Amino acid sequence: MSNGTMYTHDMGFRSAEQLAIAARLKKSWERERGTPFPLRRVYMYPSTLYPSPAHEIEQALKAGHISEEDISWIGVKLITDGTIGSRTAHVSIPYEDDPGNVGLATMSLEEMVNALEDASRLGVSEVAIHAIGDVGISNALLVAERWRKIAERHHLDPRKIRISHFELPIPFEETFRRMRDLEVWA
Repeated sequence: MSNGTMYTHDMGFRSAEQLAIAARLKKSWERERGTPFPLRRVYMYPSTLYPSPAHEIEQALKAGHISEEDISWIGVKLITDGTIGSRTAHVSIPYEDDPGNVGLATMSLEEMVNALEDASRLGVSEVAIHAIGDVGISNALLVAERWRKIAERHHLDPRKIRISHFELPIPFEETFRRMRDLEVWA
């Protein structure tokens, strides 16, 4: 904050316990300082046990660790692929130094759509999708198309979706046109 950063987002929440801690910190910060908590949004992402982040949000709600009002600062993060460095970003052309390897898809389209459907039923309206490779980005845009329909059906803002990392938008023109048409942030 001394350097001018006023608000941050945390993209790496996995459990109901982490949500409970964030909620307690948020409430005590705002009560003691009378100012908004600088962590403005947290994003829950799938774990091995629970591929739908909504499960953990629901657990935190049921336990009383968060309230319906807290849903406004909770989002969902989905992960389409890996990273360039580990050669797991999902790409259409094999890695030059690893012929035959085109990375991997970490979640299927249906898993991602189901996770968004679950979260939207709880009122979660913020979506972030990790996508690095061109195939990963293309898959993220397919999810964004589906998100528009889900959000509208649940009376949520379909424009609250972003792709984080977004490193290989190939083909460039078409990818950016799709992003613009879907109102997806990079």
